[in-house]
Amino acid sequence: MTTLLLIRPKHFGFNPETAQSNSFQKRTSDQDVHEKAVDEFNRMIHVLNLHAIPHIVINDTERPIKPDAIFPNNWFSTHRSGRIVLYPMEAANRRTERREDIISRLKEEFEFTQVINYSDREQDNVFLEGTGSLVFDRVHRYALLSRSSRSNLSLAEEVCHELDYKLISFTAIDHEGIPVYHTNVLVCIGERFVVWCPDMISDKSDRLTLEAYITKTKKDSIEITREQVKSFAGNMLEVKNESGNNCLLMSSTARRSLTTDQIFALRKHCALLPIPIPTIERIGGGSVRCMVAEVVN
Repeated sequence: MTTLLLIRPKHFGFNPETAQSNSFQKRTSDQDVHEKAVDEFNRMIHVLNLHAIPHIVINDTERPIKPDAIFPNNWFSTHRSGRIVLYPMEAANRRTERREDIISRLKEEFEFTQVINYSDREQDNVFLEGTGSLVFDRVHRYALLSRSSRSNLSLAEEVCHELDYKLISFTAIDHEGIPVYHTNVLVCIGERFVVWCPDMISDKSDRLTLEAYITKTKKDSIEITREQVKSFAGNMLEVKNESGNNCLLMSSTARRSLTTDQIFALRKHCALLPIPIPTIERIGGGSVRCMVAEVVN
């Protein structure tokens, strides 16, 4: 069973180092941003507890200050082969999110035996930000990548070769005309469905490749619009609770953006669990999926 790992923030706030490549982030003069983010984080933990979804919570450290520590999925991923993969991060102030104590805890509690560390690629300005950049289909062993400054194709190929995944890469353009910073903004791979935004993928051959993958893996294709992507409708994660039931974690913003037909299509496969995190979304530029790292064992 997969356990979710979440980081309770100490200094959540607007990160100017990431804003250049993340058009979802918005500055604010609100002085209560951190307190609101902690309240939203606690609401999310309440939902996970209520629905018996396995998870662990680790507190952020006081120093150094890490405004994006609440998004741990970008610096590591775990795999059933007993491996932990560490990734190179574009923003210098996000690199301090990598913590030896967290890695040690994962190795001890979940019996991971190997750490593959790609973080030295930061010296060459080569970046690949975990399951933000690579959206894994762990059943059929595919990984999807939307190329951007934070999602390097060459390194993605190297990682997928090491982990024995087939890579599908494409370019997606956001509402401001720049490459989407992370793949998991517009793609969610469920057990029996894929939520994705074909309108953001301008290259027809890329779209056809994705359609072929969805057909080959016999998943339902649930298409969302650019506007729904702006509402974080692509930034969702399907998980199992302790009873083995499938649940789809999403924000309340994402849930409100979905059409009746989309909700019906998703409910065929899982229960929908919307969580209100408007401050985290607006200031951090990430949503529910970004807040959870999967510990797969």
